[in-house]
Amino acid sequence: MPNTREVKIEHDDVLKHEEEFVEESKFFVPPYAGTAVKKKEFDFPYSYGDNKIILLVRDPYWTYAYWEITESKYKEVKDILGSAFNESKEILRVYDTSSKPWKCFDVSVSYGARNWYINVPEANRTYVVDVGFLSPDGRFIVMARSNAVTTPRDAMSEVIDEEWMTVNFERIYAISGGFGIGKSSGEIRELMKKHLFELKASGWLSSSSSPVGRRTQ
Repeated sequence: MPNTREVKIEHDDVLKHEEEFVEESKFFVPPYAGTAVKKKEFDFPYSYGDNKIILLVRDPYWTYAYWEITESKYKEVKDILGSAFNESKEILRVYDTSSKPWKCFDVSVSYGARNWYINVPEANRTYVVDVGFLSPDGRFIVMARSNAVTTPRDAMSEVIDEEWMTVNFERIYAISGGFGIGKSSGEIRELMKKHLFELKASGWLSSSSSPVGRRTQ
């Protein structure tokens, strides 16, 4: 039968081991369960099953079109054109809707293409694009029509509102606190006022002396 001293030593050893285990467990990081499952990335579908063309503006002389045409639509065009389909070209017909009647020009694209940059002849115009097939005999079979976009100007506007070019120097002087300066600062006030009105009289800050304010004849 073990004596009391031996039992106490064994008990102390057990406690020591338990304390060491608890201390070590503080720094134990269990494997994250989610790491075993690979996260699947979202894949955009190649198509959405629609016949659609979208037109975007890049700058005054370039637009960008992207489109989707279903296989059933291609088959429909083939049925309409018959044997002439093999000789036909897939094109973008670009309309300038700012003119009356509309002006248009064609851009040939690769068969099966889904996007294209279009060089337009004039800035500040509204354009619409049809995607379709042009047959040898001149028939144009439209598969989809785009939205309308307006390209920006390639120069400053010729319209200048003179009212915005008029400078009310007295109001500027008042807002800046000129009329509220104390009597002890009267000399500074007069110098500021004199300087502002000299600028106005000289025309240095007037709309007529500024290149921005000149009208184009």
